[in-house]
Amino acid sequence: MEYNDLVSNPKKTIKEIYNYLKIPEFKHRYINLSQFEVNGIKYDDTVFGKELHTIKTNNINKSNYDVHSLIPKSIIEKYRLLNFWTPR
Repeated sequence: MEYNDLVSNPKKTIKEIYNYLKIPEFKHRYINLSQFEVNGIKYDDTVFGKELHTIKTNNINKSNYDVHSLIPKSIIEKYRLLNFWTPR
């Protein structure tokens, strides 16, 4: 499974996973999603200064970020070989 396939066509990609595993499909929601919550307790990572794990609730789609404006060049260079697709 590729991340880009999952975000561009989640329903089809999830169906392919079920088919591959040969298990019955579960009916998923792909719109009108909810933030993670268990027993009335909601995940909150704002103590770290950002909402790092807040999901988009309207639909599933990919966000594009300018990695070079967010991460120092030294970090990008250090880990470049771990991810061959990282743009220069």
